[in-house]
Amino acid sequence: MMGKVVLAYPNRAGSLVAYSGGAWSTTLPLANLLTRQLAQVARTASADARDSWFYMAAASAVDCSRHVLCRHNLGSAAQHRLRGFTADPRPAVHLNFTLGTLPAGVTLTRSTLAWYFNAAGLLTQAAINEARYAYDAAGKRQGLMQEAVATNYAPYSRDVTQAAGWSIANATRIKSVTGLDGVANSAVRMTATAGNGRLSCTHSLTGTAAVLSVYLRRVSGTGVVSLSSDVWATFQTVTLTTSWQRFSMTFNNASGQCGIQIATSGDAIDIDCVQIEAGTWPSSPIVTPANATVARGADSVSYTVPGSTVPWDTLAMSVSGIMQGFPTSTISVATVSDAGATKTHGITCGTAGATGGSVATSGGTASLGTAGTITRGVAFRMCLGVNTSASTECRLGLNGAQATPANCVAGTPTYAGTMSVGQSTGAYSMVVEQIKLHAAAMPSADVLSLSGADFECAPQYDSGLVDAWPAEYIAGTTAEQRAGMVGNARIKPPAVQTYRYWRADMADESNPAGYLQLGRVFLGTGWTPAYNMGYGAGVGYEPRSSSVETDSGAEYFNARPNPRAVAVALEYMSEAEAMDGIFEMQRQLGTTDEVWFEWDADDRLQMPRRSFLARMKTLDKLRMPYYHAMQCALELKELL
Repeated sequence: MMGKVVLAYPNRAGSLVAYSGGAWSTTLPLANLLTRQLAQVARTASADARDSWFYMAAASAVDCSRHVLCRHNLGSAAQHRLRGFTADPRPAVHLNFTLGTLPAGVTLTRSTLAWYFNAAGLLTQAAINEARYAYDAAGKRQGLMQEAVATNYAPYSRDVTQAAGWSIANATRIKSVTGLDGVANSAVRMTATAGNGRLSCTHSLTGTAAVLSVYLRRVSGTGVVSLSSDVWATFQTVTLTTSWQRFSMTFNNASGQCGIQIATSGDAIDIDCVQIEAGTWPSSPIVTPANATVARGADSVSYTVPGSTVPWDTLAMSVSGIMQGFPTSTISVATVSDAGATKTHGITCGTAGATGGSVATSGGTASLGTAGTITRGVAFRMCLGVNTSASTECRLGLNGAQATPANCVAGTPTYAGTMSVGQSTGAYSMVVEQIKLHAAAMPSADVLSLSGADFECAPQYDSGLVDAWPAEYIAGTTAEQRAGMVGNARIKPPAVQTYRYWRADMADESNPAGYLQLGRVFLGTGWTPAYNMGYGAGVGYEPRSSSVETDSGAEYFNARPNPRAVAVALEYMSEAEAMDGIFEMQRQLGTTDEVWFEWDADDRLQMPRRSFLARMKTLDKLRMPYYHAMQCALELKELL
């Protein structure tokens, strides 16, 4: 059974909303979605889902029963999502550290040089106060590296051939292989010449908690390779492959000697970036080019909140990232101080990853308790919601779980002043992905949602992820048939949704273009006649190309895109239906404004072919061939 035709109008995303959010090209910005020319696209900075989204904010609540991303480049497996909010979900401050540049207004300080692995996986040096970014194995930027003070006590960390720092037994060593930086002869090859070939150094680190780390890869052989930290009294076996891997072991450093052992004569391994440092986890490589220790300063990140924008007593601060190492004592992960720097709201992290919070009040500090535990090396989300104007409304969330709310009396300060991540002295190490600061009190649902996978306020409407191309269309067509098809990704809510604030997301991280783009957004209300269009309706393409014939008969062509067009007749409408639907549509749109057309709202196989953003070519009269029955013909042309 055929579904009915749908005409959706007006396009409330065309001019009635303000766009913001996501990360977009400076030459093809998000503002291009306000233009009527669909060829003037907006393009994301990357295909990363963290960049590929935007807010739409209207002056007042607007209705939506059709949401369409028009003229997109999304792939066959792409998805998109629409969320509606009653309250404004937009943060007053949104710092995104996944773009490779520090957000405007952010200051990073570090008193020393430092090292990191770039997008290509190569060890790279950063200058004093230069930001470092972490990348995953695929080269995807994870966020800003923020590390504590650390010192490498291993001498000649990249050249263990140096006799002044390293001794060797039953083995040879030569600096002859390409190291972690991709430079030839920057790393060392060690070959056992007898059983238990050993390489060792004596260090000056004092204390009780220490960690040895080293990058190793196997060259030949299958024998056991081990690390030792106590003059070869005990060993930790490591499993090598032909690729560089980092191995570490914690120890009590009273012996002052660490080393690497190859058990089988003839086996060979490569060695780079040996590190001995205080603590129980290895930080990023610290290169020691001589027989001496080298220290790395802490990364400290701060941002001054624009004056009088975020109330001190009603705010929410949320942070996402990856914890790389825990502190030796409970310490603040992220804080926001008041404009006078007299009090601080903060999220803390303990030695085992337990996360708590504190809220500064006029009478001192109120503790929010423990929200949960962060796992080292695993992404986390956390949110601190402060509302001192209501009982038990100061809340802390971690990965979608919430600590017991606290009672907080009103604080003396008026506005938030500075947000900070990191400490100037020993603390934790983490990758900071995003930080948000909301200028509003956050109920429990929002704290949980902001600390959950969505990292967003709780929506009142959520479409969930919807296929950008109907699965029936993908299954029922070939790649050749789909080539060049104008992409219009539609979401059809089960009922009309009415909200002032909306968020649209696109998910297509494997897009071969490396970015996502679209030419227009449609957000409107669908109208369907009680009786469907009559027989004889037509849909097709209107030719726009031209040709010139020479005297010899040869033809030259000017090929131009051909828009789709439809001609349908609605042959039986009640007077009220005709006036509220077609007549009102003609009044509002004329022959210039946009209408979203669907030939058959239920036919997902042909939906991409027979649904498009259009305008009315003509305005036919409403005719009354029968008593209280009206007719109208419609001609629509696709907008390009």
